[in-house]
Amino acid sequence: MAQHAIHPPFTLLSTTPRNPIIAQRKFQRHYCIPSDLADMQIKDPVVLLDKLNNILGTDYSFHSTPALKDIMLDCISRGYDLGMAYGMLRRWWSPLLPDILSRLELLENEDRARREAAVVDGLIEDVRMPPRRLWDLYSNRVLPFRAAGMSWLPNYPTFPRENIGAVSHAWMSPGKRVDKDTPINGHQWPVPIPQDIELDDLRIELLNLVSQPLGFSGKCTEYVWLDVLCLRQKGGPLEEQLLAKEWEIDVPTIGTIYQHCSYTVLYLNGLGRPFEENDLNDARHWCNRAWTVQEWCCGARNRFDGWKPVLGGITEQSPRFDISYQYARGYTDFTKRLEVRMDRPEASQKNIIEAAAMMSKRQAERDVDRLAGLAYLACGETQPVFDTGKLVDDAWLPFIDCMTPEKRGQLFFCFPFPGDRDYEWAPSWSQL
Repeated sequence: MAQHAIHPPFTLLSTTPRNPIIAQRKFQRHYCIPSDLADMQIKDPVVLLDKLNNILGTDYSFHSTPALKDIMLDCISRGYDLGMAYGMLRRWWSPLLPDILSRLELLENEDRARREAAVVDGLIEDVRMPPRRLWDLYSNRVLPFRAAGMSWLPNYPTFPRENIGAVSHAWMSPGKRVDKDTPINGHQWPVPIPQDIELDDLRIELLNLVSQPLGFSGKCTEYVWLDVLCLRQKGGPLEEQLLAKEWEIDVPTIGTIYQHCSYTVLYLNGLGRPFEENDLNDARHWCNRAWTVQEWCCGARNRFDGWKPVLGGITEQSPRFDISYQYARGYTDFTKRLEVRMDRPEASQKNIIEAAAMMSKRQAERDVDRLAGLAYLACGETQPVFDTGKLVDDAWLPFIDCMTPEKRGQLFFCFPFPGDRDYEWAPSWSQL
């Protein structure tokens, strides 16, 4: 695209020749800018305003709105490319709020204060923490949550969900992944994705799957939470200082994102990869991973309140398999077996002993991951912080303290043997 030519609506096309995944081939919408436009670095505030006006269909000027000059200069001083500037400003653009900068600063300070106050004595007391980041599918940039302009209030079980989707996927083995440096997340860390996918193709599919008008609001989903882009990963210049600090809150509160999103897109064979028959006993299959338990069950908790699961990676050769808020249903031998596998976690989540036994069979990078994956299903208004260096039996003790009375009662009344560690009335994790 020539740098001076901006002609909405924009058409996004797959970068993969003969892409087998139907939803990854093409998407068109007025405000979804292509990657080459998002990547533009603009140093002139006049040009930046002109580009934003063209994209958003407005005719603002520095003469009519003098505050816009400071806003444009702020974006330039922060090193924002056009995609980042567009993503940060879009929700506040029409009608234009001249005090955008002060509002964003206030929201940033409030978010920082909330996260700092969330942990008390090693426990998270604000378990309904909003996601730290979201992938804005319209600007193709990972943004701080505040840029989405949504309320996410503590101690409220329901939030405005019409603009957020989430992705649940099975991680490929390290030998089948590549760490991709990308402007989508501002080059903050290399993004671990399967070797045979492109993030731009994944974006097209997600737009096709989740951007339909939702419910009575008629609004479209513009933002998605995807762990590899929105949850800090290994690598990057500030990994040692930031990863452990962010993970202690962000990992335990992942469940709240899936519980309150509008859509959950499931990739059962790997992120952005085709849905096809494969080995359901493979350690890397979605049905066998620890983290996918809460991603599926937390969404299903609100199945009658606007949540919609969507199967990704559909090709012309994909076996027929239907998922909805009520069921997963297979029509072939393979998909019928898959249906049974997907029903198991939900069936066991009411009983902590059954859930722990089920989770012990799931695959994870660390033992403590299995425990953390149960937190949003078993704990109440507090959760332990996440510490990758902690032994799972040591992490189990504060986990018990955070359980709901019902789940603690199940350990006391239903487990047939006394505990062999700190508590006699409750089993150790290894006993489960």
